[in-house]
Amino acid sequence: QTCALPISMRIVIRILVAWAFSAAALAQSDFPNRPLKIIVPYPPGGVTDVATRLTAEGLRGRLGQPVVVENRPGAGSAIGVSAVARSTPDGYTLLFISSAYTTLVATAPAKDLGFDPSKDILPAAMAALGEFIMTTGPSTKAGNLAEFITEAKSRALFVGTTGINSGSHFAAEAFNAATNVNMDPVHYKGGNEAGTDLMAGRVDAYFGTVAYAAPFVKQGRMKAMAIVSPVRSSLLPNVTTITEAGYKDAEFSSWWGVFTPGRTPAALVERLNGDINTVMATAESRKFLEDLGAVPHAIPAAQFGGMVREETERWKKLVEKMKAKEKK
Repeated sequence: QTCALPISMRIVIRILVAWAFSAAALAQSDFPNRPLKIIVPYPPGGVTDVATRLTAEGLRGRLGQPVVVENRPGAGSAIGVSAVARSTPDGYTLLFISSAYTTLVATAPAKDLGFDPSKDILPAAMAALGEFIMTTGPSTKAGNLAEFITEAKSRALFVGTTGINSGSHFAAEAFNAATNVNMDPVHYKGGNEAGTDLMAGRVDAYFGTVAYAAPFVKQGRMKAMAIVSPVRSSLLPNVTTITEAGYKDAEFSSWWGVFTPGRTPAALVERLNGDINTVMATAESRKFLEDLGAVPHAIPAAQFGGMVREETERWKKLVEKMKAKEKK
């Protein structure tokens, strides 16, 4: 037997529900009325830190509130991500992170992350899409991608990376899987070290940003095999993409994105998405990104979230292939 609520109680509940929705709407319509904070999970001075500060300055001008950048490095960026995941979901604390986010989630044990990627953190906007390139040095005879793949299947080759589970490492392993070659990774502390050894002939290939590689390609110190991002680069327009060469599964792009805590209201996420897209489309932002071999990439928050999930699952599958290869 059910007991219907008295009419007076039902009226009270309706009033409370309506008040809650109106209060939430009022809070969002008043956004922002105080300073915002963007956490970047890397040390000061790096490219992502500089890009964060560019975004913060643009948002300050657009929103009319101070936007403070706070560096929270450590644990492969997990410390900074966790800080945002634990913050109040009101749009005032944001995360600015590179595509290393998806490799972190794909490789780190869930218990070590300090947050639940499916619930505690929410993709809000892609700030920019970077361009990656595959290059070789004097240790290889190949003059083009097809010749390189043939050479890689005939002898042992080594590929430099910017560290285990870094973007360049995953780009190299995706290439291995897509082309059925088996380059062994050599891990460095950064791109400069890997690039130096490539040009010295100590490693055979390197996957990195177009902005870094383009000057050396033009000088003839590196050979461009393919742009591994989806489209050709304006910095090296004559270099074909990996997809044009027939190896779409080897595509790799770097990106920067802005995330909010989980449970941030959808209206706020969409507001931030629009503001960030507008900021990154300015002439100043475009010039900054162009110098880094990147472009603005305005997409809806839901599409960005789907891309992040798909990319994470792709890297999880690649990690399983890497583990299987190590066992052989």
